[in-house]
Amino acid sequence: MSHNKRTILVIDDERDIISILSKYLSDEGYLVHTLTGGNKAAQAAARIVPDLIVLDVKMPGKDGYRVKAELNQNQVTANIPVIFLSSSVSTLDKITGLRLRADDYVTKPFDILELLARIDAALNRHEHYEEISMKDELTGLPNANFFKKELAIAFNMAQRYKRIFTVGFIDIDRFKEINDTFGHLTGDCVLREVAKRMELALRSPDVLTRYGGDEFCMIMREATEEKARVALNRLKTGVEENLFQGRNGDGKFPVSVSVGMVTYNNNFTSVEELIALADENMYRSKNENAAGRGNHPTASIRFPADELKKRIFFKTPREFFEVKNKGAHND
Repeated sequence: MSHNKRTILVIDDERDIISILSKYLSDEGYLVHTLTGGNKAAQAAARIVPDLIVLDVKMPGKDGYRVKAELNQNQVTANIPVIFLSSSVSTLDKITGLRLRADDYVTKPFDILELLARIDAALNRHEHYEEISMKDELTGLPNANFFKKELAIAFNMAQRYKRIFTVGFIDIDRFKEINDTFGHLTGDCVLREVAKRMELALRSPDVLTRYGGDEFCMIMREATEEKARVALNRLKTGVEENLFQGRNGDGKFPVSVSVGMVTYNNNFTSVEELIALADENMYRSKNENAAGRGNHPTASIRFPADELKKRIFFKTPREFFEVKNKGAHND
């Protein structure tokens, strides 16, 4: 049976248990990592980021409960499903494990077929809940929860392995005016169309999410500042080069976006600091270019001015629509 190489981390102090679980899980198609004892378990889980952890409770040094508590404190590992293994049949021990947000509690000696079934059920349940909680219903993109999870993983990998990545924040210009002029249903259509156009302009390794409202976020893995600049310019052009169609004969109108970005370096000490700077850069770009935004489709990306390709656009959807109706013409 193939499980598309879902990864299981087995943590136990009994080598016989590790050997048995490794064999059966591998035979089921899982990719198995093992660790003897709990002293470095939380760090290993953050490095591997498995799909599920089978965690023994009674271990010398750091027991399974302490390991689970540490997993809960790290954004990278907090939501990884955990199945406790324990020789204790005490109800109090089971309650302790479940209060730590364990997904299941299996007593030793266990039936291997039952344990495999519980692992499969826990994975399927987790994937179902994650799909619901990580998806934006309007655009179909991953949502802010997914962005924060993926960013935490990227940040952890960058710190540990000296990897590089860039975060981009994209905001639709004058979105309130679009809603006020054409209505919220048209606003929803614009959000969906912007998402669609940006997806078409993505590099394959990039992660695009809807952060909320009219704001989108990107994680560009292995992207230097130069590569991110090219990617964001392509994305911005993809959004802006064609007019947007209103609903029910509302006509067509332009939509532009403002973009801010920040590339990871060793000076960042937290994910929150990186998000705050990317968001600040985006809003600074929006404010600096508010007056001339219509003349510079890429001006809201904070790059040298001589790199910008000038093009004439109306400043607002309302202005475009009103002038178009009057028969005006702009080159």
